[in-house]
Amino acid sequence: MSAWSRRDVLKGIGAPAIAASLPLPRVEAAPPFSRMPAEGLGTPKICLGYYGAVDPSGMQRVKQIGVDHVLTGGPKIPGPRPISARGSIPSRPAG
Repeated sequence: MSAWSRRDVLKGIGAPAIAASLPLPRVEAAPPFSRMPAEGLGTPKICLGYYGAVDPSGMQRVKQIGVDHVLTGGPKIPGPRPISARGSIPSRPAG
């Protein structure tokens, strides 16, 4: 005798057919992203704090990474003092 009865086979065939005939819930899609807004007087500018040499070659290096607006002058941004890696490595005696 077969492991499957006729009733089980009909249930297996009928369930996907009924599920396919049911209406799908409507999901609204997000509006497509067309492009970045054009830069104007009202758009915010991304700036980089630059403390290097303010000469044509220094500004060219900044422009190469895509920065159009540079903050120069004024005090440096406060923060912790840089730590030397040489001072934090314990010295071992030679030999």
